[in-house]
Amino acid sequence: MIFNPDLKIVGKIQAGLEKTGGYCPCEIQKTACNICPCEKMQKEKTCKCKLYVPVIIYSASWCTNCDELKRYMRNQGIVYEIRDIEKNEEYRNEVLDAGFISIPVLKLGDLLLDPSKDEYKNHLKNKYIRKI
Repeated sequence: MIFNPDLKIVGKIQAGLEKTGGYCPCEIQKTACNICPCEKMQKEKTCKCKLYVPVIIYSASWCTNCDELKRYMRNQGIVYEIRDIEKNEEYRNEVLDAGFISIPVLKLGDLLLDPSKDEYKNHLKNKYIRKI
């Protein structure tokens, strides 16, 4: 998981963290397991407040560009989920419905990117990106 590429959301959540002394602003109780990144987020890999977002790569076994992107992510220490469009028609339809006609497609939270344009590297180098 990485920081949300939507810097407005990151700014709001970080302001909330400052006000609460580092406790997740989405939780009412201030307990040790609610210190950001909270215990629930670390276990379930979902962030209620959307400060952290999952990284998903739409891929296929035969795709060499997909392999290159996965290698890049591993080298950066970024954990990601693979969605194989060859084995799952729903994943294939997600890619097509988003207007993409080739893979890999990289999903950072709600943001879908075409890695062949290297635009994802800008998001991953962003000063707000934090890997979990």
